[in-house]
Amino acid sequence: MELKADKIELARPINLLEEQEAELAYEKEKEKITLSDATSAAFAEDNAMSWIYNGFEDHEPDENFLLNDELYDEFTKDIPLEYHDFLEDAVSKPHAEKLRERVLQSLENEKTLAGYGWSAIPLRLAAATIDPAAITATVLTEGVAAPFIWGSKATRLARAFRGLATGGVSSAAIESYLVSQNPIKDPYDILYAAGGGMLLGGAIGGAFGKNSDKAFDTALKKGMKDVEEAQVADLKQSMINKNIATADEFITPDTGVGAAENPMSRPIQIGELKRGAEADILEASDTPMGDFGSIRIDMIGQLKNSELGTSRKLSQFYGEDAVSPGESTADLIKTTLTRSLTARYYNVYEDSYTNWAKSNNIGYLKRKWSSKRSEFGRQVADEIEFPGSSTNPNIVNAAQRQRVIFKEILQKAKESGVKGFDDIPEDLTYFSHLWDGYKFTEMRNKYGKDFVPSLLSQSLIRANPGLTQELADAIGKGMAKNIDARNIGMDAGMARIFSTSNREFLKDVLIEEDILTELEADNLIKLLDFKPEGVPSRAKNRLKFDVNYAMSTRGDTVSVKDLMNRDAEQVFNSYVSQMTGRIAFAQKGIFSDADHFKGMDRIREEGGQLELGKKGEDIAKRDIRKFNVMYDMILGRPPKDMIQDPTSNANRAARLLMDYNFIRVMNQVGFAQVAELGNAISIDGIRGLIRVIPELKSMIKRTSNGELQDPVARDMEAFGGIGVDRRIHQAMNRYDAHDIYVQGRGDFIDKAGLAIQPLKRITADMSGMAPITAGLERAAGRIAVQSLTDLAFGIKRINFKKLGKSGIDQDIAKRMESFGLKPEMAQRVFDQIRSKAVTSPSTFFKGRKIKRTNLDAWDDIEARDAFTLAVSRWTRQSIQQNDVGNLNVHMTSTMGKIISQFRTFMLVSYSKQFLHNIKRNDFAAYSAMMYSSFFAGLSYVAQTHANSLLRDDKREFLDERLSPLEIGKAAFQRSSWASLFPALIDTGMPFFGEDPMFSYGRTTGLATGFLSGIPSVQLIDTAYKGVQGVSRALLNDEYQVSQAQGRALKSLIPFQNAVGIKNVMNKMFEDLPESAKVD
Repeated sequence: MELKADKIELARPINLLEEQEAELAYEKEKEKITLSDATSAAFAEDNAMSWIYNGFEDHEPDENFLLNDELYDEFTKDIPLEYHDFLEDAVSKPHAEKLRERVLQSLENEKTLAGYGWSAIPLRLAAATIDPAAITATVLTEGVAAPFIWGSKATRLARAFRGLATGGVSSAAIESYLVSQNPIKDPYDILYAAGGGMLLGGAIGGAFGKNSDKAFDTALKKGMKDVEEAQVADLKQSMINKNIATADEFITPDTGVGAAENPMSRPIQIGELKRGAEADILEASDTPMGDFGSIRIDMIGQLKNSELGTSRKLSQFYGEDAVSPGESTADLIKTTLTRSLTARYYNVYEDSYTNWAKSNNIGYLKRKWSSKRSEFGRQVADEIEFPGSSTNPNIVNAAQRQRVIFKEILQKAKESGVKGFDDIPEDLTYFSHLWDGYKFTEMRNKYGKDFVPSLLSQSLIRANPGLTQELADAIGKGMAKNIDARNIGMDAGMARIFSTSNREFLKDVLIEEDILTELEADNLIKLLDFKPEGVPSRAKNRLKFDVNYAMSTRGDTVSVKDLMNRDAEQVFNSYVSQMTGRIAFAQKGIFSDADHFKGMDRIREEGGQLELGKKGEDIAKRDIRKFNVMYDMILGRPPKDMIQDPTSNANRAARLLMDYNFIRVMNQVGFAQVAELGNAISIDGIRGLIRVIPELKSMIKRTSNGELQDPVARDMEAFGGIGVDRRIHQAMNRYDAHDIYVQGRGDFIDKAGLAIQPLKRITADMSGMAPITAGLERAAGRIAVQSLTDLAFGIKRINFKKLGKSGIDQDIAKRMESFGLKPEMAQRVFDQIRSKAVTSPSTFFKGRKIKRTNLDAWDDIEARDAFTLAVSRWTRQSIQQNDVGNLNVHMTSTMGKIISQFRTFMLVSYSKQFLHNIKRNDFAAYSAMMYSSFFAGLSYVAQTHANSLLRDDKREFLDERLSPLEIGKAAFQRSSWASLFPALIDTGMPFFGEDPMFSYGRTTGLATGFLSGIPSVQLIDTAYKGVQGVSRALLNDEYQVSQAQGRALKSLIPFQNAVGIKNVMNKMFEDLPESAKVD
C-alpha cells in the first residue's frame, strides 16, 4: 500500500462572522449534552470492553489495494488532517472503511466529552478504573501480569501480545490495547486510561495469597524481552520499508539474562556549568514558551509560560523544570553541593559527638533530648577559632572537618566568582559569625534600645584602628536595626561586610543592607583607604569585630559573642545552605544580590512596556514574587515575600503543629515509598535492578570512619549527595518543611520543637520512610552510573548513524539534553569513565560492570561536576525530591505549608511525574508508570495485611479492602504519577451524591478530599469528637463512648498508626459499642 502524503489542501481563512456563527452553534450543541451522553462517550473511548468486540479483527490483505487520490479523498472526508495517518494501517478497502468508521465515531465521542467540560475528567478516569477486562484478565491468571506494551499500531501490539500469551501471562496491556484499536488515540491518551488497568496482577496475586514469585519472574523476563523485540522489529521494518536502512546494517547483540535494555530510551544528564544570565536578557524576547502552558502549577512552569520574555529567559537559571529539564540550574547545583558537603561533614561530626558523649557518660536519651549536643557544638566552635583550646580528640576531629569544608567553600566561591569573596585569604581558624536575631531583640528589650548598637560600635573601634566614633555608631545602629527587622540574623551575604576588602562591593552591601547611607558609606571607604603603620596591607581595608569585647550593664556582663550562635553545627548548616546558594547562582551568572535585582528591574520594565496596561504590571509583579521566593529559598533563607517574620509565635507554632502531625500519622508512610522502586527500575529495566542487587548490602553498611562500604555509592554520596537524607537531617537541625534554616527564640515553643525532633526521627525510621528512601536513592544512583558506563563503553543495539536519517537521533539528543547532557560534554564524561573508572566484565550481561568511579582521580573537573549533577538530577527525578522551582508559590507561605502538608509530593508529582512522562512519551516513561503502579499495588496489599492483624473481623476486612477493584484503585492512587487526580475525584464525588472512590488509599489514613485530607483539619475534627466522648463519659457514668470516638481520641497520640501499635489499640476499642449510648 502506498500512502499519498502529498495530497494536502490549504483551507481558506474564515472570516469573523463565520467564526462567531460557529462558536454560537457549538455552544448550543454543548447545552444538549447530558450526563448520560458524556458517560457513554467516556466508556466508549476509555474502557476496553467497548472495543473488545472490534479488537484484533482479521482483515485479509489485498495485494492489489492501492490508496489512490480518489480513495484518499473518500476515506479522509470530514476528518482532520492530523488523523489521516490511520490509513497507514489499512491492508484492504474494507479495512480502510472500518478504520474510517472508528475515527468518525471517536471524533464524535471526543467532541461530546470536550463539550461536557471539566466534568468529563472524572468520568474518563472512572471508565479507566472500572475496567472489567483488565480486572478479569489479571484475576484469572492469579495475579501474574506482564509489563505494558506501549505502542500505537496494531501490528506491533499484536506481535507483542502473542509473545506474552506464549509465556502464559495475562493481558496487563488492556489500556495500550485501546491505543492500538482507537485510531485517534496516541500515547498521551494512555495516561487517562492507565488508572484502572495499571498492572493489578502482582497485587491481586498477593490478595489471593498465592506464591507466584517464580511465575512472575519468568513471565516478566520473557514479557520484557518479547515487548522490546516487537518494538525493535517494528522500527527496523519501518526503516527498511522507507529505505532508511538495510537489514544488514542493524546491530542486535545478545543481551543475556533479563529484560532487554533500550539505549534509545535511557535518559542521560550532564549539567552545563557557568552561564551568564545578564548577557542573555537582551535576547529574552526570543525565548519560547514552556510546555503545557496554563495547566502548569509550579513556579518554574508558570514563569516559563509568562508573557514576559525576560521571565522566561531568567527562569532557566533559577529552578528546575520538572517537565523539561535542560541545563543545570542554581537550584540543582545548590542542592547537590549542599547535600555533598553536609554528608561529608556528618560522617565525622555525628560519630565525634557520639564518642564524646559516651566518654562523658551521657546516655542515649540525654544525647538526643538534652542540651549536651549544643555544648559539644560550642566547644567545637572554640577549637575552630582558637586551635588548641581543646585536647579532646573528638572535638578536634569535628573542628578539623569543619575547617576543611569551610576552606573548600571559600575556594568554590572564588572560582565561581561570588562577588566579595575574590580577595578573602584562606584562614583555617575562620568561624562564620551567625548573628542571632532573637538575641538582638531580647537584649534590646532587657537593656534598652541603645545597648546593642553601643556594644557593636565599641567592638568595631577596638578592632579597627582609626575608625571614628561617628562611623562606628552608624554601623552599629544599622546592623542592630537590620537584624532586628529581619528576625533571622545576619546571613552569609551580609556577613561579607566583615570579610571583603573590595571597597566598592563593601559600599554596595552597606547601602543595600540599609546599614549606612550613601554618604556614610563613602566616608567609611575613605577612612579604610588610610593605612596605619604596621598593619598588613591586605588587612588594612577590612572591617573587623572584637568578638570578645564585653560591656557591663544592670549588673550583667555582655559580650559580642552573646549576640551570636556559637553552636558549630548550627553555624555550619546555616552557612553552608546560604553559601552553596550563592556559589550556585554565581555559576549561572548571578554573582550578587545586585545582579538578581537587575533582572527583576528588567522584568518590571518589560511589564510596563507591554501593550496590556495594568495587566502587564501585574504580570511583572507576580513573576518577580516567584523569582524573589526562589532566590531567597535557594540562598537558604525564608522567602520575605511570603513570610514576614519566620520567628513569630504564629509561624513557629505552625511548624510545631506540622511536626506533631508528622509523628501522629506518618508512621506507615514507608509503604508509600515502595512505589518509587518502579521509577528506579525504569532507568535501565529489570536488568539494571538485577545488576545492583549484589551491592545492596554494601550500599547500606558503613565502615568505621562513617563512609559507605560500596565504592560507587560512597563516591555518589561524597560528590553528589545521593542517599544522605537520614544522615544530614539530624535531630537538632532547625530546618523547616522546605529545608530552610530557621532561628528560634529559646522559649517554650522552641523547646517543644526541639523535643519533638527526635520523635520525628523515630517516626521516619519506624515507618521505613528514611531507610527505604536512602536505599532507593542509592540504588537508582548506582543504576544511573551503570547506564552511563554502558554508554561510555558503547553498548548499543541499533546503528545510530542510520537512525539519523529518520530524525530519531534528534529525539535522543533532546532526551540527553533534558538531563543537561550535550554531546560534547557527554563525550568528555565517557572519556573519563573509560580512563579513570574501575570496571570488570559483567558475568551475566554484555558489557562492563562499574566497580569504582574514582571521581577524585578525574582530571577533567568540569566533566566530573557535570557527571555528578547528571546522576543527581536523574536520581531526584526517579526517587522524587521536591526542588524549589517545582513548588507552587503559595506552598511556601506558612498557611500554604499547613494546607499542603503530606501532599507536597503529590502536588509536585503532577509536573515531575505526570506531565514529565507525557512530555517524554516513550517506553521508559510508560514503563516507569507501569512499574510504579505495580509496586504501589503490592505495597497496598502488604499494608492491608499488616493492619488486619488482631482484628476479629479480619476476613471481612481483607475481603472488602483486597477486592480487585480496591487494589486497582490503590495501585493507581499510590503510584508516583497519579498526582492530584485521586484527590480531585474524591473532592468532587460528594457533589454527585457519591462516596469517595479512594477511601483506603492513603498510608496515613487521612481522607482523600482536599479539605478533609488536611492533617490539621483532621486533627481538629478528631480532637473534637474524641474529647466530646470522654467529656460526656466523665459527666455521665452511664454514657458509653463509641468505637468511633475512641479511635478519634487514639488518633491524637504520637505513633498511634504505627504497625503493631495501631493493631493493639484497635483491639482495645473493639469492645466499645459501634455508636455512643447511655445505659
